[in-house]
Amino acid sequence: MIANAAIYARKSTDQTVADQEKSVTRQVELAVACARTHGFEVPPEHIYVDDAISGAEFDRRPGLMRLLNTLRPQAPFAGLFLADKDRLGREQFETKQISLAGVRIFEYQNGGQEVRLESPMDKLIMSVSNFAAELERAKASQRTRDALQLKAQRGYVAGGPVFGYRNVPVVDQGGQRSHVVREIREDEAATVRHIFSLAAGGTGLRTIARALNAEGVRSPRARAGRHHSWAPSSVRSVLFNSLYKGEVVWGRTKKRDAWGRRKESDRPTNEWVITSAEHLRIVSDDLWAKAHEALHGRRKAYGFKRGSPRPVGALDSKYLLTGMLECGVCRGTIVQTWNGRKPAYRCWYNHSRGSAVCANSLVVEMHLADDTVLQAVTRDVLDPEVVREALALALRDLEQPATAIAARLDTLKNELARLEVELNR
Repeated sequence: MIANAAIYARKSTDQTVADQEKSVTRQVELAVACARTHGFEVPPEHIYVDDAISGAEFDRRPGLMRLLNTLRPQAPFAGLFLADKDRLGREQFETKQISLAGVRIFEYQNGGQEVRLESPMDKLIMSVSNFAAELERAKASQRTRDALQLKAQRGYVAGGPVFGYRNVPVVDQGGQRSHVVREIREDEAATVRHIFSLAAGGTGLRTIARALNAEGVRSPRARAGRHHSWAPSSVRSVLFNSLYKGEVVWGRTKKRDAWGRRKESDRPTNEWVITSAEHLRIVSDDLWAKAHEALHGRRKAYGFKRGSPRPVGALDSKYLLTGMLECGVCRGTIVQTWNGRKPAYRCWYNHSRGSAVCANSLVVEMHLADDTVLQAVTRDVLDPEVVREALALALRDLEQPATAIAARLDTLKNELARLEVELNR
């Protein structure tokens, strides 16, 4: 009887899709061929893939998580084939889990050689191999940072696009792109000056956002899935970007922690690269100072905490329905707000971006909405017949074929990984 084997393929974030030898598709093809030469068969449901995910990310790799979850109570395959053990991760933990489950691990890049952890020497060799791989990754990361830092010091673009400017590629004598520089985009620059003027006059962030949306002013490029319009946060980003006063600041944050996991944090100020770029100035020092003096005055007068839409000391309230409701007009989020001193619900886009984005200005007191929903739940959801039907449907789902459940789990875990990436941004 031919034994089953599994395949695991991962392409890291620092590898390009064009590199076919490292693409997950190519990895799967080579691993399947290697498995067959060793006398194994690979069922499609036991091919596990993580595309563009760093080896440092452990619980954010849905493919690896699904593979490890199949090991209990008994692994449904006898072998695991991959390019090399480094695809599993940067530690011995993942390899040890698989070995303890009785699954043999093979590396097709080493001629189909089996990875063993039976003796102290085997474990030492793996530790040295992991150390060498980790050292190379650290060097590659430092080389990338050094190259970007050099670009920033020379005044070249070392990041993404910025509202008010356009990125212009510069080619060398051979026609290849040498670097990218910024130049002022006058239509957007006029909007930047307008925002600073409004702020200097004492206008709040939300009022500025609503006014810009009402005038139909072009907004910065929205993130995927977000509404393309001005928000208080995008206005604030403009007011606190020192590039508009001719000062380029690079390296304020780092995207990964010491373990290589995606986790943004601030860098100490002595690691920042600050370069003067007068040719990129859009607002004068005087206008910048007046705008920030007015912002400071508003914070002092109203006592706002950064990141909080409510005054410090405002009464706490429980938000039963936030995150569950959406606006029936724009499909935006329903959020908690205040109607006088009473907590209420309303459309966030209308509240923060104005009627030009969403015309739904309805404000519903929180206790009325909460009571109505709870009564409906008690009446319609907790009915014994409804509960019995829900249990029957749940049991029917549990009886689905293992392949269908695995496919659904894979979809949900990929979606979870995508959402976590968005949250980290």
